[in-house]
Amino acid sequence: MRSVNQVCDELNGLFPFAQLAKLLPDAAPFYLVGGALRDLFLGRACSDLDFAAAFDPTALARTLARNFGGRWFFLDESRRQSRILLPFNDTQVSCDFAPLRSPGLLEDLKLRDFTINAMTMRVRGETQGEDFYDPLCGLGDLGSGRLRICSRDVLKDDPLRILKGLRHWTNMGVEPCPDTLSAMRAAACGIAGVAAERIRRETGLLFDHVRPALVYRRLVSIGLHRYFFGEVHACKNNEIVAALEMLGRNIQDMQTNLFFQTSIGHSLEEGMTRRAAFNLTMILRAIEPAAAKTFLLNQKFSRTASRAIRGYLELAFSRLSDVQRLCCGARGRYWWTADLGHDAVGCLLFLAAAGWHQNRRAALEAIAMAREFTVAAPLRDLVDGRCLLQRFGVEPGPETGRALRALRREEIAGRVCNIRQAYTFLEKRCQKTH
Repeated sequence: MRSVNQVCDELNGLFPFAQLAKLLPDAAPFYLVGGALRDLFLGRACSDLDFAAAFDPTALARTLARNFGGRWFFLDESRRQSRILLPFNDTQVSCDFAPLRSPGLLEDLKLRDFTINAMTMRVRGETQGEDFYDPLCGLGDLGSGRLRICSRDVLKDDPLRILKGLRHWTNMGVEPCPDTLSAMRAAACGIAGVAAERIRRETGLLFDHVRPALVYRRLVSIGLHRYFFGEVHACKNNEIVAALEMLGRNIQDMQTNLFFQTSIGHSLEEGMTRRAAFNLTMILRAIEPAAAKTFLLNQKFSRTASRAIRGYLELAFSRLSDVQRLCCGARGRYWWTADLGHDAVGCLLFLAAAGWHQNRRAALEAIAMAREFTVAAPLRDLVDGRCLLQRFGVEPGPETGRALRALRREEIAGRVCNIRQAYTFLEKRCQKTH
């Protein structure tokens, strides 16, 4: 772990920390707080910075955004909380600005969630070790691997912090203190009162993990699984853990496949990657269908994410074997893939991940098909509605759709490969239907 002086040196050269310091009046009570400082001590890259001030920082934030071509907007105008998004190299830096929530800095820090997130560094022209302020001993907790709440009621005040604590527990290896673990369990029932939008994002971040079984076991240990998935029998919990362990191992074994690893990191919506959706899907496949439906409704996923997860959920694992039995060309493979669901690439990758050890050859073929589909231009049918009407007398409407779907099935089966074969098939089909 880095020392205070090392963190100060990095901050003094970090964009936009140094640029922000130049905009501040001398001795202005303005601080870097939260997870960014924690990550700097851990040696992690950070592009999300949180600042707190003993004044309204709105004008300062707007000036910084204007000076560096960023975008400024309010997060909560009544509380004078705002955010700026700044372009930097090929990435984007996010900076949040908020007034202190109490008259003094110490009182403000006690209102935060965990001590490892309640360290501060004063922002000034040349930040030094003396500018580091850690009255709740967060740095000591971080070094000792402890997760400790800042004060008794912080989890009851905002139960979403329980999920955040679980994420820290699984991602950073900080173990909750006994009192903190008890507080997490006691406040778990309050999660039902938290806005779905906030829960959804934190859930996605929590399950975007290489060891999903560990995440689920800890969710159960807190009692939060009941909120998400209803009452789950102990035997069913064991089944879920086994399925998640299998999926986690498979994905780890596939880490050398760059396309696969990059593609499962694709975001379906903010905070929800395909990896997280795969892990959640394995749980949803094991619980009662009604409970799975309730979960999807309660989370209020975006249309894109909801369709993707429903597609994974409805997918028969036996379809992985079908990949090897395909005897068609590129067009047939395209139509077969497109028929899997709204996130067809995700469906292929989910099949590959779930069946990696049972049928590695089919899994590799599924990944190859996903890559093909990703780079392929949208495919057009061999014939269109106008051709169906003029050549075969198929009137516009439902019958046109049925004819085109039948033609695609013939391409998938390998019996139609060109326009001539398409005409032959459609002529025979029309003779049968008339």
